[in-house]
Amino acid sequence: MKFSFLFLLLLYTLPGLCQPKEDATCYITFVKGDVRKPDDKPLVAGDTIVFSNVPGIKFMNDVGMANLYHPALGSFRLNKNEIIGGKSHTEGFFHFIEHLMKIKGRKISLSTRGDCLCITAESCFVADMAINDKLLLVDSLSFAADPSVYEAESAYYYLQFKRNGELIKSNGKTVNNKLKIEEGNVSIKPVHLILPDTNIYNPDTDEVSLCLLLSNDGEKMTKLIASMKIKIVEAAELQTYYKSLQDGMPGKDTRDIFDVFCEDLYIYFGKPNICHVKKLINYTN
Repeated sequence: MKFSFLFLLLLYTLPGLCQPKEDATCYITFVKGDVRKPDDKPLVAGDTIVFSNVPGIKFMNDVGMANLYHPALGSFRLNKNEIIGGKSHTEGFFHFIEHLMKIKGRKISLSTRGDCLCITAESCFVADMAINDKLLLVDSLSFAADPSVYEAESAYYYLQFKRNGELIKSNGKTVNNKLKIEEGNVSIKPVHLILPDTNIYNPDTDEVSLCLLLSNDGEKMTKLIASMKIKIVEAAELQTYYKSLQDGMPGKDTRDIFDVFCEDLYIYFGKPNICHVKKLINYTN
């Protein structure tokens, strides 16, 4: 009786959530790790799955996750710990919807300026902690060098890394990955996040510090510019993500699809550079 009352309440108070119903098609926009459909076939980006089968998705390891787009619910992410089962199919499906309402991301606003180059490093590397504390890196994150570099005898930017609050070292020396200053600009690229001794940078456990070293009259001064976490994502993965959204939003204006795409990137990966995102998918609006 309790289940029937709650289900009816859901039907009347959240009509958008229940239409289309269990037979609605979900579009798989991103998959990480070993994730399988209820029939044990691999789940891959670009697939579709009937919504009623979503609670049956199997995550074979702890790193597995999948992003889906539902025509009424919008985008959502699932992992091993975010599916609630039930004693029966119907009850399990209801609990799944109830849980999904709790994990939905909130609407966010993004700048539409679309600058590829940040005027200052500080403005480039600030993310909204309430949305995602990471920055999205696909190709590069570029910023204008500080005027102080032109007043110094020598200067360069570099990255340092901390794990569990301790600086990462190699052969007893702190790892400093240098960045080039080219035509007054500096870029952080995926290659700059490679660590020696087979240490793999992980934004969930490691922090990156952007520093600037200035030398004048034999004296050296180091400045901490920003501390951040960077999420590296392959371009092909995001292009597949966008294509899946297009398939899942037929008839929608390209601007609407692009807005959902950018919001998803921020929520599920990291703060995007809008200019780079536009280039990635050849978006011209």
